[in-house]
Amino acid sequence: MKTILIAEDEPHVRGLIRVHLDRAGYRVEMAENGQQAWERLQRGGIDLLITDGVMPQLNGLELIEKVQTDPVLYSLPICLISLPLYNHLPHAEQITEALVRFRVAAIVPKPFNPMELLHAVNRIFETS
Repeated sequence: MKTILIAEDEPHVRGLIRVHLDRAGYRVEMAENGQQAWERLQRGGIDLLITDGVMPQLNGLELIEKVQTDPVLYSLPICLISLPLYNHLPHAEQITEALVRFRVAAIVPKPFNPMELLHAVNRIFETS
């Protein structure tokens, strides 16, 4: 059974993702912010990271950078969930830059259809 770590600061979004991934047969762990996610990733056993782009205590982009520069975690697939990249939003430029610099396996814009996220997760595991 594949284990997925969700890093999302909004409790209702975390819960929504968890319900759909649980039903699909995935083991799901959750972190409320990027720092908690990083600490959990250090213990190993995670097959996919789903992270929000903007969170407190280490945002999603910083988390992605830490993962992809870590000698053990660098190949971990990552799915980024974030607001659409409108130029007027804070962090839009950073998110665009991160998508170019880092190997993000999938991007799912908020608000999202849970089935769209599940399809993205399934595609990631099919190709990895």
